[in-house]
Amino acid sequence: MLKHEELEKEIVALRANTTKKDKMYQLILEITQDDFDNMDLCRKLIRGKDINKMSSVKQTQLLTKIKGIFGRHSAECDGYSTLQSWIEYIQD
Repeated sequence: MLKHEELEKEIVALRANTTKKDKMYQLILEITQDDFDNMDLCRKLIRGKDINKMSSVKQTQLLTKIKGIFGRHSAECDGYSTLQSWIEYIQD
C-alpha cells in the first residue's frame, strides 16, 4: 500500500460530491505538500530517457518507482494512473 493511497481514494470519491469540495481541497493539499521535492527527484530519474522507446516492463518499473516516490497512484489525485499522466505532471 502506498503512503497516501487511502487519502487518494477519499479524494476521488469527494470529486463527485459538490458539497464536499472544501474537504477535497484540504486533502489534496495534504497529499501534495511534498510534490515539488518529489518532482525534482523524478525529473532526475527520467532525465535523458525516451519513455516511448522503453519496453513495457521498464515503463512499469518506472511507473512503480514514481508512485512510490509520491506515495499515491495518480498524479492529479483523480484515480487516473498512467505513466504518461505522471510524466506530464512531473514536467509541467
